[in-house]
Formats: sequence, C-alpha cells, structure tokens
Amino acid sequence: WEVVRADTGANGSVGLELADPQHPDRRAVYLDGGPCQGCNIALIGSYFTALKNWAEEKGFPGKTMKFLHHAYVRNHVVTYVLPPGSTAYKTVGAAFERHEPQDAMFTRYEVSVPPEDLGIANVMLDFFARFPSSVAADLSVQPYLGIPSVS
Repeated sequence: WEVVRADTGANGSVGLELADPQHPDRRAVYLDGGPCQGCNIALIGSYFTALKNWAEEKGFPGKTMKFLHHAYVRNHVVTYVLPPGSTAYKTVGAAFERHEPQDAMFTRYEVSVPPEDLGIANVMLDFFARFPSSVAADLSVQPYLGIPSVS
C-alpha cells in the first residue's frame, strides 16, 4: 500500500490515508484529533451516538452519520459500517474517545475493502480497538511491562 495523504494540522491533529496502488478503492484511513478540543468534541458527537447531546451542549454539534451498523465494543470504543462513499466498498471502522470536563480525545481507523478482504480489515480494526491511541497504549502497557514513565 502507498501513502495517499499524510497531514499534520496546525491544531496538532494527524491524518494518514493509505491505498492499494493496484486497487485504489482499497483504502485505510487513520485520524487523531490531537489537542483540538472543538474537533474532538464534534467527532465524538458524530461517532458516539450516546454522546451526541453532550457534544451539542458543549457547542460543537457533530454531524449525523449514516451508519449501516454501529456498536459499542466497550465504554470508549465503537465499531461501525458506513455505506460506499468515496470508494466502491463499504467502510468498516472503529473509533475511540475519552472525555473529561476540560479535555476530549478522539481517534478513528477506517478500512474500505471488498467483501472477500474483510478478514484482514477485521485484524487491522481489532489491533486499533486494543490500542486506539498512543496515549491509551502508554497508559495501559507501561505499568505492566515495568517501563518507567518519561517526563
């Protein structure tokens, strides 16, 4: 696969899009909202349906998503399926959120592949669901491996 787009926003957000050069409709997209609170709150309201009202109360309403399937995997992780959009295939994805009174974090990973390749998409999404952000991975792994925190 090749990098189609790699962005770092002025607000600290990060986006990465990969595509299969032989089949450009096969894509993987990663997004981390970084420290942009308005971006993260709106994205949380869009992808986490139970938090839609919370996002609106914060002044950053998300957009209504046209999910074909949407499920909470655990408190902070959802999986979903979106209809074909910019690619010929449905998009399967997972999103992570964490919000506190003064902080909100959002990441998502999406894969668009033909039905016969959904197995590999599920492996990629399972990895993301286990380690949805570098912050979450650091918080969950370091204490168990005896790795001292870096300040």
